Amino acid sequence: MITVFMKRWFFSFVPGKKNILIVLIALIGAISGILVASRYLILDSFAELEKNEVARNVQRVLSAITDDIETLHQIGEDWASWDDTYQFMGDRNENYIQSNLVDETFLTLNLNQMVFVKPGGQILFSKAMDLASKQTRPVPANLLEFLATHNLLDRSPENGGKWSGILLLSEGPLLVTIQPVRTSQEQGPVAGTLIFGRFLDRSAIGDLQQKTHLSLNLLTFNSPSLPSDVTALLPQLPKDSTPVVRPLDGSMVTGYALIPDILGEPALILRVDQSRDIYRQGRRSVLSGVRNGTGSCLPASEKGLQFFNVLICQRIVSRFSASTK
Repeated sequence: MITVFMKRWFFSFVPGKKNILIVLIALIGAISGILVASRYLILDSFAELEKNEVARNVQRVLSAITDDIETLHQIGEDWASWDDTYQFMGDRNENYIQSNLVDETFLTLNLNQMVFVKPGGQILFSKAMDLASKQTRPVPANLLEFLATHNLLDRSPENGGKWSGILLLSEGPLLVTIQPVRTSQEQGPVAGTLIFGRFLDRSAIGDLQQKTHLSLNLLTFNSPSLPSDVTALLPQLPKDSTPVVRPLDGSMVTGYALIPDILGEPALILRVDQSRDIYRQGRRSVLSGVRNGTGSCLPASEKGLQFFNVLICQRIVSRFSASTK
């Protein structure tokens, strides 16, 4: 009986369970607040940084492809506006062939195709080379068919008869430049059309990877075997080549962009894969914030418990003083 009485007497001074529950709820609420703030403020910010970086990298690859097209355009323009080429279109002299249209020229200029076309559409000279094996190859038959079908061999007032871009052939995507042949002063009647081409093959993609230091791939737009993530995203890809970024999983994020052909129609899909280093750094920052926030809550709860201890002592002293009177 004395023991029971002493327990009841002691616990009558202790604050109720409700007060302790309030402290626990406050602690849990503080930690939850940190988690929510970290998720929506910190992690989302890192996700946006990641998206912007991938979009910039996609744009870097697009710019590198554009630079290759412009370089090819300049090479073709220099050859087409040359007195020796102008004369060759008229007499097909063997000296021009032996001096200029040799294998070494293809390797030096990094060209797969050279075609010289008369004004009436007759092929004056054509040659193709596999740069990897250094062996000559037939010029793709559908190359001239494509150009003739879309009137790309005709001079146009808008561009002076000069076209440069991408052709999607059965052999693969081809960077191509189409130039009217004139004198070195770009005068006189047009003597024909010069066509230079370079395939966007595995070797060219490897060069782009080395130039940009990125993991990338070029997929044919109308391919029946596109990866599932690309197929699902096709309707959302802007025709103006604006990059679209999507996370594949927790470790990889991918950027996509449409690349048009020489006529402005979708031809290729650029895909750039990148490790989610930025996002992982964001997660580490969130976890660090949670740990720090939790650590700051614990001293506060300890202060609260100390307060309750003081309150208990005060109530005990007060009850004891009252009982002795």
